[in-house]
Amino acid sequence: MSNKIKFIKNIFWLLFEHGIRIGGSIVTASILARVLGVEKYGIFQYLLGLIVIFKSLSYVNPAEIMVPRLTNADAMQRRYLMGGGFFIRTFFCIVAYIAFLAFVYFGDDVKVFNLAPILGFCILIDEAFGIVTAFLQSQTMIKYRSALYICFTIIKITILALLFWLEATNIYLYALVYILESICMALGLLWIYKFLNKELFFTFDFNKISSLLKDGLPFFLGICFMCIFLRADIVATRYLSDGTTLGLYASAIQLFGSETAIAPIIAVSFAPLFVYKFDELYTIKKNIWLLACGMIT
Repeated sequence: MSNKIKFIKNIFWLLFEHGIRIGGSIVTASILARVLGVEKYGIFQYLLGLIVIFKSLSYVNPAEIMVPRLTNADAMQRRYLMGGGFFIRTFFCIVAYIAFLAFVYFGDDVKVFNLAPILGFCILIDEAFGIVTAFLQSQTMIKYRSALYICFTIIKITILALLFWLEATNIYLYALVYILESICMALGLLWIYKFLNKELFFTFDFNKISSLLKDGLPFFLGICFMCIFLRADIVATRYLSDGTTLGLYASAIQLFGSETAIAPIIAVSFAPLFVYKFDELYTIKKNIWLLACGMIT
């Protein structure tokens, strides 16, 4: 298959995923707000905002490091890159989860803390198994991940709708749906990697791990601050306003966030073919400028 056809299919799948993401966000927000009420919905979204912030602590091995290396790696190199990346991500996922629970424990009441371990469980697995997403991006095969996401998003919405139809009001049941989605995505990504490569990636070399850590750290601080700025507003709203205001603000900002996700889709789709595969600085700069113009548009 030519690069042009792969690129077009990649864009199609990501745009389709984006459409499902927007529709899913609207439906999910409507169901949760209707069932939980404005204040509980605000707390739910506040914890999801905290999860985004603390999950950034696991971004020590970002895609910016892994995708270029995986693009031209042979089977042996890929095995050690994937294994090293998975080990790094898993370790820092555990650190991020503990930090998240500590923040909620010391900063919020018992009811919020009781919900945190359930809703925050995704911190433990999302980024670790997201190493497969980096591999798929490097091979311009993101359609597999998109199809998986679309499938489980539809299943999640169906379960939430069923709980709504059954008039379930227990907030923990709705949090468990989010856990189920994360676990299914992790297992699905693992299966996709096994299907494509006929092997898994639980092999690592400590020397290669140290190299990945060294190269990833310069990106780490910037990514952390990006995630903090992305969700600091809802955390501040939690402490500077009442529960009703928090719920209304959370609903509005969630919809806005879905609408602005198109720019990262462009970056993820184009980067392997138009940036990472080239060595000439002039060509890289030219393509980055073209991508930037497309994202702004």
